[in-house]
Amino acid sequence: MDVIDQISECNIQTYSIFNILENEMFSALSFIVSGFSSNTPFITLDEKSLEIINNIHTNNRHIDKVNGLSTKELINLEFTNNKRYQKLYEIQLSKGKIFLNSFFTLHKVYLENERYQVIYESPFNILISNTLEEHIDGFIAHETKDISIDNIRNVFSEIALPRVITSVLPIIYSHEIIHSQIYSQFGSINNIFNNELLSIFIELLYLDTITNKKTYNLIINTKLNMLKQRLSKLDNTDLMSIEKLDSMTYVVSIITAFKLYNIYRKGNILIKKELINNIQKIFDGNLTLEEVLEIYDLNWMDNQCIKQSKKAINQ
Repeated sequence: MDVIDQISECNIQTYSIFNILENEMFSALSFIVSGFSSNTPFITLDEKSLEIINNIHTNNRHIDKVNGLSTKELINLEFTNNKRYQKLYEIQLSKGKIFLNSFFTLHKVYLENERYQVIYESPFNILISNTLEEHIDGFIAHETKDISIDNIRNVFSEIALPRVITSVLPIIYSHEIIHSQIYSQFGSINNIFNNELLSIFIELLYLDTITNKKTYNLIINTKLNMLKQRLSKLDNTDLMSIEKLDSMTYVVSIITAFKLYNIYRKGNILIKKELINNIQKIFDGNLTLEEVLEIYDLNWMDNQCIKQSKKAINQ
């Protein structure tokens, strides 16, 4: 049983914020400040699941090289030969684009160009800001705007990516591009805890296309370390409830993404094709993520919890 199998064995449980307050995991002040309803569902893991995660050894000590260059050499290259640096950077981004296009038909999104004009174009035309110091971080900046009368849309201004060129760069880029598809399709996610699920699943799916063991281990270890860190925050009584909600989102998204990927990697050709087609239907607006999870018996929240989650999202 490998790490993906082990994480797939983890079970998510739900309970309301009222129970949390009773257990003194949150202060009354943080409950009021965050504005969450007393019916807002929260999550935990059973003891067996916590034991599984705690017993998994992780490390990120992998020397990452691109085109035979080490991270240090790539940093120097940015300052000594900017044209070559930009070319290598674009090559890595193109790998993410080729990967996504090989699986999905991505829809145009509303984005801001360099003149701050709102245009409707390919998500791959969202401006790139390669300024982040962390090698495995990224985020997509967006804002809800009135495009025209009765046409309110998310408008994307930039995708922030790591400054250093690494072999995981196309994976991080793919992660953020998937967010553009979800955020552009209002109502595609009904459960606030699933916000990162598809993007993390896409990262795991990317691993199916590579043979670089170091890159594979780096991505898996990064997700496991993040899972452990977010779980530890759930026990931190000093954190505001909004921060705990964020941690719960990553815990649920990581575990469920591993479960979904495990179904994909162990499935036959028909199952794999069906799963990819169902994800495409989410991008097309024909299915919600929760409806897809229901197909594979991964929708761990009951209907009442989903209604409560929708209420939390709308507050």
